[in-house]
Amino acid sequence: MNLAFIKKHYEKILLAVVLLILVVAVAMLPIMIASEQEQIERRRNEITRIPPKPLTNLDLSVAWAALERTKTPVTPVFSDEKHNLFSPVKWTKTPEGRWVRMTKASEGPELIEVVKITPLYLAVTFESVSPATTNYLIKVVKETEESP
Repeated sequence: MNLAFIKKHYEKILLAVVLLILVVAVAMLPIMIASEQEQIERRRNEITRIPPKPLTNLDLSVAWAALERTKTPVTPVFSDEKHNLFSPVKWTKTPEGRWVRMTKASEGPELIEVVKITPLYLAVTFESVSPATTNYLIKVVKETEESP
């Protein structure tokens, strides 16, 4: 084999080497599959041959306690300060951005106090009669309206 032959046919030689490697790989494949199946079977036998631990008595004390609690009726309290479904609590945001629970009224309609009660009247008064014509002058004062 001279150098000119190798230069001319190097692609064919390379292809032959690659094909030879593939043929060897295909020939070894059944052997590798058989050894892998043996390892899997050996591991399966090791796992299944381990004797199981005997079962211990179950601790059912928590379940029995829960069952006993269900025998006594529970009376719900909906007006407690801890329960806010029917007696809601107002939450306000502080200037720092924190939310604060308002347990006692410090603002809003809860702080309104009645200081003075003054009745507001509707006063209709007769002022005068015009003698020349039949006109009557009547003055109406509504204390509920704003004064001009």
